Amino acid sequence: MNNLFWANIIRLWKSRLMGLGIAVFAGLALALCIDQYTYFGEFMILDGIFWGYVYIAGIPVSVLAGLFLGVEYGDGTIRNKLIAGHKRSTVYLANFLAVFAASLMMSLAYIGVICAVGIPMSGGLTSDWQIIVIMLFESVLTLGAVSAIFTMVGMLWQNKAVSAAVCILLAFGLQMLTISVHSKLAAKEFYEGNVYTSDVNSDGEIEMVSLEGQRNPEYVGGTKRVVYEFIYDFNPVSQGLQIADMYAEHPKHMGLLPLYSLIIIFGVTGEGIWLFGRKDLK
Repeated sequence: MNNLFWANIIRLWKSRLMGLGIAVFAGLALALCIDQYTYFGEFMILDGIFWGYVYIAGIPVSVLAGLFLGVEYGDGTIRNKLIAGHKRSTVYLANFLAVFAASLMMSLAYIGVICAVGIPMSGGLTSDWQIIVIMLFESVLTLGAVSAIFTMVGMLWQNKAVSAAVCILLAFGLQMLTISVHSKLAAKEFYEGNVYTSDVNSDGEIEMVSLEGQRNPEYVGGTKRVVYEFIYDFNPVSQGLQIADMYAEHPKHMGLLPLYSLIIIFGVTGEGIWLFGRKDLK
């Protein structure tokens, strides 16, 4: 499998797709540094943007996996590997590891720019080194989960265009799910601060009435909240958002994220290997 993996890495490194992905991550990191410094100056908190690569990884990795694996089918590379005597499981795992490695390389480009540009601006991270190590570990597992999902999609569609389209649609679907669930969970149980609504008084006049202290009908509680929290923790894109925001508040379920990522990595990869083993390659 080592030979297959390194052959994939060489192909990726030489491809324009990989170069574009690295450029996108590096450019976004630079833009965030400039934006934060413009608004906050010397008071900018680098921790607020340092982990952003985990959240944004879904779409770039989906594009890379869909097109890279689609080309493997289109060029007949996968079939040639099987004819050469490689097992289907070995081919699948080598492709998964290549996509995972690509996600790490793009993320390193983001981190490199953040460190090179952001540290001179802000003075560095403010989090304890133990928290930084934990977050790095969790971010790597989240990237692995994202890579596992899009590798399976890419390996099950032989048409490059269809593979790329399904991967991108799935990435946007997970992104929209993250935004939707996050907005539901972010709603406070009771209104706080200056929240007003219009009402008609006894004289028939319209007046503004404060809602402070009243129950928010948008609040999700009970069993429904437990389900929403599970979806939010299990979805790897949502995991990325939680990691990116972790500098501000340590989520109570943060310890579950590595477990969920490992379940996705092994579960999805195992299912992908089984389905690929039954696939009729044309």
